[in-house]
Amino acid sequence: MSYVSNGILYVNDFVAGGSRPGTFYGSPFSSAIVLSGGTLGGGAVNSGGTVTVLNGGILSGATINNSGQVYVSSGGTVSGTTSVTSGGTLVFSSGVSLGYGGSTGVAVFSGGNVVLNSGTSQYYYTTTLSGGTLTAYRSPSLTYTSAGGTVVLDGAQGAYSMSTTLVAANINVVAKNGATLSNTTLLSGNTLTAISGGTVQNISVSSGATLNVSSGAFITSQVTLGNGASASVSVIAGGSIVLNGSNNAALTLTGTGSSTVAISGFNGTAPGNSDQITLADVPTANVASVSYPDGNHVTFTMKDGSATTLNILNVSSSGYTLGTDSTGDLVYMVCYLAGTMIRMADGGECAVEEIGIGDSVLTYDWREGRDRVRPVIWAGHQHVAVRPDLPDDQAGYPVRVAANAIADGVPCKDLLITSEHSLFFGGKFIPVRMLVNGRSIFYDRSITCYDYYHIETDRHSVIMADGVLSESYLDTGNRRGFTQHGSVLTLGGRVGTWQEDAAAPLTVDRAFAEPLFRQIDARAALLAGQADGENAPTLTMDMDLRLVTEDGATIRPARRTDSTVIFMLPSDVETVRVVSRASRLCDTIGPFVDDRRLLGVAVGEVRIFEGNHVAVIRAHLTEPALDGWNVLEWEDTRWTTGDARLPLGKRSPNSVALLAIQIRAGGPYLVDSGPDAVRVRTA
Repeated sequence: MSYVSNGILYVNDFVAGGSRPGTFYGSPFSSAIVLSGGTLGGGAVNSGGTVTVLNGGILSGATINNSGQVYVSSGGTVSGTTSVTSGGTLVFSSGVSLGYGGSTGVAVFSGGNVVLNSGTSQYYYTTTLSGGTLTAYRSPSLTYTSAGGTVVLDGAQGAYSMSTTLVAANINVVAKNGATLSNTTLLSGNTLTAISGGTVQNISVSSGATLNVSSGAFITSQVTLGNGASASVSVIAGGSIVLNGSNNAALTLTGTGSSTVAISGFNGTAPGNSDQITLADVPTANVASVSYPDGNHVTFTMKDGSATTLNILNVSSSGYTLGTDSTGDLVYMVCYLAGTMIRMADGGECAVEEIGIGDSVLTYDWREGRDRVRPVIWAGHQHVAVRPDLPDDQAGYPVRVAANAIADGVPCKDLLITSEHSLFFGGKFIPVRMLVNGRSIFYDRSITCYDYYHIETDRHSVIMADGVLSESYLDTGNRRGFTQHGSVLTLGGRVGTWQEDAAAPLTVDRAFAEPLFRQIDARAALLAGQADGENAPTLTMDMDLRLVTEDGATIRPARRTDSTVIFMLPSDVETVRVVSRASRLCDTIGPFVDDRRLLGVAVGEVRIFEGNHVAVIRAHLTEPALDGWNVLEWEDTRWTTGDARLPLGKRSPNSVALLAIQIRAGGPYLVDSGPDAVRVRTA
């Protein structure tokens, strides 16, 4: 018969109900020990209560509450449903049977904690998590169904449910110290983390799920990443990773050096529509070169001479571009920027990077209205690293001309070219930057590092690239910036000019560019089901004019009279900066305006009134290199760039002055005149 001795309840038959600590037939107790042959069933283990289940004892259907503790020793058994709630602790020692007979053994709720020590026996469907934490130490294979919570496998092996799928969201699994988690599918909301000594094998990561494999943890077979999944994996984790789909941005690799992770499924059609791999410890700005040791490896060499090599199946045939994430880390993407197809003499097409000296291309003689064959006398390429601090057209972003942007089948596929590369229309070349509409022709800001290619024919020519009439290379003195490729090299060559040697005139006139821009933009709007002007930027005429002193103080206008703005100046101010909004005409009016100056306000006469003295300030009209001013165009007016230095000369001590600035023009401005303002017409 069960009994109480020294405040301890000894259970050697069956005791049900009541609470621990509590009373047993009038005898108070603060803890309980379940002896061999005894069964403790039902009831709750509350704050301060402790229950120990010894060899041959059974715990059945108990609830362990805040600060309650239950210890199950070797030979003890947990059956029925035992619930562990917030603050409760349940500890199993070696030799414990959990879930005897296949019944559900333990439900761990938010804040509850269950520890399975080495040697614990567990049956299928025995542990249900609902926000609690379960820690398993070197136990046999374990199976759980879950509804949120954390499972820590510390030297244990884990398999999740008979269907091998984590069926609930918000499950966190940690494998470490020799633990292995295998044959598992992570669903949305699940997180699996393998840390030092942990191993994962045969894991499928679905959209919305997360896998983390840190340095010191291992992949021993295959991990499959679905589109929309997230994975951070050490480059030395080993195993293989399969990227499902062709727009998979799931994978981040940590660490540097030669990767032992074999990656397959890396593909796509173009930057922004392709798989991508982020190298968390490789800043894009530090990459000096990209090379292919063989068809399945790509090496990124840093400016300091160090290198990181990835193992990606058939990577050399994919093409690439280098991007940058929000922290500056390298993003490696599939890119067919080099795959622009050029019409050849035999009527077929060849990728521009494969064309070499001695090949023949088909050119268009627009004056005679017929095709001509021209030999290639030079072929080269240049590497570009985008400068994102500049406006898109000057930063180096390539321009993407979408398939069918100009006409049906023109281009036949997306064409990627540099912003200054010219297309041919109506007997004239026009830089593609003047046709950017942000819809069908746009700066592709997903590409921040790339190679572009040029071919030069014996005479400057109109050639066909991806179904669009374009230009061959014209050497105007910049050939030294290119790397010549091919087995045959050519030296020297005459420097040409657009005026004397071009196959057609190069025009940047608004009268020619604007109708062409409007036509292409209207086509884009029609195809997209948008109204004309829907993509236009928001403008303002508000100059937001002010002065900023050398110590950073801002002086707002005191009053305005017609075109003159009056400011009150403290006695110690001898230099100010004229600050205002600033925009470019190519952004506020349209890219068909070939004026890319940053225009703030047009300043005319400047006078300073101090006591009975009036001084005329002319530094802005006489000093060509004065900081913050555009070039001198007129004798009496000059445009600022939005932040222009204006010296005022020697001031009288202890006197307040009035500064009168004549503003002859200003605006319109983009409403957002910050660094991203000039990107309004981009995608």
